[in-house]
Amino acid sequence: MDKKDKQRQSSSSSSSSSFPSSSIPSSEERSTTPVGTTAASVSSTTTIGGGILSSSSSSSLQPPRYQRPPKAEIDYASALPDEMLVRILLFLDIDSGVTSTLTSTRWRPLFTERVCQAHCERVYLDQSRTKRLNPARFNGSWKKMLFTRPRVRTNGLYFLLSSYIKKPMKDMWTEITPGSILEVKYYRYLRFLPNGRLVYALLYLPPSEAVRLFKDWGSAHPSSFMSSSSSLPSSSSAACVRAQVERREGGREGGVTTSNKKKELSEGVYWTHKKEIYCQIRTSYSLINFRLEIGERGAGREGGRGGKFTELAMEEHSSVPYNDPTATPVAHKPAYAPFMFHRVSMW
Repeated sequence: MDKKDKQRQSSSSSSSSSFPSSSIPSSEERSTTPVGTTAASVSSTTTIGGGILSSSSSSSLQPPRYQRPPKAEIDYASALPDEMLVRILLFLDIDSGVTSTLTSTRWRPLFTERVCQAHCERVYLDQSRTKRLNPARFNGSWKKMLFTRPRVRTNGLYFLLSSYIKKPMKDMWTEITPGSILEVKYYRYLRFLPNGRLVYALLYLPPSEAVRLFKDWGSAHPSSFMSSSSSLPSSSSAACVRAQVERREGGREGGVTTSNKKKELSEGVYWTHKKEIYCQIRTSYSLINFRLEIGERGAGREGGRGGKFTELAMEEHSSVPYNDPTATPVAHKPAYAPFMFHRVSMW
């Protein structure tokens, strides 16, 4: 045996003495290791150079992807500073702002008296004819005024479903059972704008389909949302609205212009006094007047949505025909059912 072989044997004996056999787990110890753990989860003790180096880890295997909880979505809006969130609340629609504060703990403390005062000045000064707020009636609380003082909602449509009985017309192309009757249903719509104006229509379309007509009207008449005049629109403006609707309906029917009164959209004005709303609407055939009463909460009948101020009861209904030289108002029987509210998420 030469000198190099002796050095190899001495180095192997020294390494075996520095790492005792107790640090290597036996076959029995390996069998007692819990299933589902890795080598990193088993605590071990290693002696190096006379010292003891202990290492332990509690990491384990991750569950399958389908068993992992979903990652939380990042709410970037809530991460904004308070001053910026307050400015957002000031420019939001009142009903959208109230919904945000009620459903989020981050936004609820920001709906302060300052924000409520700004909304009260914007909403009630436009809708009320007296242009007075009088917060003393609500114990000086702007928030109480905003939640309890009656107002009309501008983020949707108020509609009234009406019907009448019509006698069938007998002709040679239609087979009608003797004794049958026809029930004609139509909808009366009111869309209140934030500046004291409104849009009125009599349509055969349900609310979900009538929304598109009101959206088209709004895109064609952006100035109606900006002006705050309480005077009735001119007859030329009403004629423009009728012409637009006739062109739209004529395009659907192969270029034939229709003059159906049930498809006209007319402009008008409104103002509130306590719980009452006074409406004046100029149509192509008469001047219509309504007196409505604001209800606290609608029942959501006939496709309507329940909520605050979502019901309007008709108290008075009259009209003045243009062909009457005396301009005598003609009283009509008010509808028994109230106007219900159909919310529109995006105009």
